[in-house]
Amino acid sequence: GFAETGPPSPLHRFGGTSFRRVAVCAAVAAVLALGLWTVYRTVLNGRSNAATDAEGTLSGSPFELTQRAGQLLQRPDRPGNVDSAIRALEEALKQDQRYAPAHAYLADAYRRRNSLNPDPQWSRLAAESARRALELNPDLALAHTAQGFVELDAGRFEDAEVRWRRATEMDPQAPM
Repeated sequence: GFAETGPPSPLHRFGGTSFRRVAVCAAVAAVLALGLWTVYRTVLNGRSNAATDAEGTLSGSPFELTQRAGQLLQRPDRPGNVDSAIRALEEALKQDQRYAPAHAYLADAYRRRNSLNPDPQWSRLAAESARRALELNPDLALAHTAQGFVELDAGRFEDAEVRWRRATEMDPQAPM
């Protein structure tokens, strides 16, 4: 009885094998929580394989830098995101001038920069970047989408619609 061993501990009901199962489940839950925390930091805080070193130099492949810029452009309301995206895309294009997705995203970044600080220079740069993306890869839906927004900004609504329809035909899942 209790006189010899004292009252049962709260863990008494789990028994030997069951207690091990609970411990394993707790360990798995801790690993999952750590994994979710890593995903949170990566996705929501905008960290990726493209990073900035201590001197402020961007590193990563053109693909990684372009993906990072795309993440930043999803939140243009956050101060500095548009300018950081432009820097990442310019770095991607220093590495590979022929990387059409970087040109397409750069067109979008310049358009967003123009909306924050209107200047004909940004509209011109957006148009040049969209044109270059299409020139490099006419089968890239993202390039047609970028050109469509350039057309929209210029007031050429029918041309914009044609570009967006083409982008949707090429890739129905492409972001607009």
